Amino acid sequence: FAYRVGSFCGLAANLSPDVVSFRQDLTDLNRFLKLNAIPTSLRYRLREYMHQTVFLRRAATGNRLLSELAPKLRNEAALCFNGKWLQKIPLLTGSTCEEEAILELAFSLSLQVFPPGEVCPNGYIYIVNRGAALFMGRAFVAGKSWGEADALLTSEWLRSPSPATAIAYLFTFSIDGDTLRSTLSQKRYPAARSHMRYHQLRWIVRRGVVRLAEEEIANRIRHIRGERGLERGRSSLKVPTSGSGLTPWKKVLCAAMSDAQSASGGDAVQETSFLLAPLSSSGSSSRWHSSDHSKPPTHKHHLSYTPRSSHPSHPSSNRAVSNAAILTTSCRGGSAMFSGAVGVGMGVGM
Repeated sequence: FAYRVGSFCGLAANLSPDVVSFRQDLTDLNRFLKLNAIPTSLRYRLREYMHQTVFLRRAATGNRLLSELAPKLRNEAALCFNGKWLQKIPLLTGSTCEEEAILELAFSLSLQVFPPGEVCPNGYIYIVNRGAALFMGRAFVAGKSWGEADALLTSEWLRSPSPATAIAYLFTFSIDGDTLRSTLSQKRYPAARSHMRYHQLRWIVRRGVVRLAEEEIANRIRHIRGERGLERGRSSLKVPTSGSGLTPWKKVLCAAMSDAQSASGGDAVQETSFLLAPLSSSGSSSRWHSSDHSKPPTHKHHLSYTPRSSHPSHPSSNRAVSNAAILTTSCRGGSAMFSGAVGVGMGVGM
């Protein structure tokens, strides 16, 4: 009997501090539920969440130990067990970013758990470890990521209107958008800075065109219903503007300038503007092109864009084209160039 008691005492003494802490918290939770007469169904869900988050305690212990190491050694260790998750992010896959920038991002990854039905806040890049989530009508399972645009953009007008929702218990690695932008925009990482700015401009054009199309459709619907004397169905689009007299194209300009200033602190990007002019269905070819090839190359590029639907060889060339985009960007530290075309209309990816 004494041998058995000693064996049990030895096992208890050798338990992980994380396990001991979890058991103590679970005991406290049961006592709290009993004292407050919590319904049985809710008790079950609370206990299940406690059991699902056990590994978060181990992760917190690991982060605490890594934070006590030298920065470079800490980041290298973090890359060993977080590197495979960073490869799931399209922004960083095959990029030319400096290795030091990738090391910093590896240490910035954090673990999060969302119960079924929980909303995942916007402004983060999420990589699914286990479980599933629903975002913009798509299901994301293990190994998939979402939220790149919402993490790169700072304008609420350009961000996704609805966040992701957990379908089952969702275990994710995530990077805060503020941390991502501040890390990649450092002056000691010029390649990462240019790479991030290129993707920011790409998402500004893509989201801006779609938002303006949505706003135009909503305005036409309101106009039609106003003629019929109906006041229902007002558009729920919210566009942050500094004044009520801004045109739709100036709203895109405000959003672009806001992202440019937040990305570089007003130093690397001096001017970013979008000017959209009406075109007919018989417009020119759909290409990005430089406004003047005869002058020597400078840091300022004047690019223009015409939707693909106006190209003579495109199957939908007979459809009316509403707008074309002209992008002007000027950078001190480097320039971002666009290639290809962005589709406008139904089916454009968000």
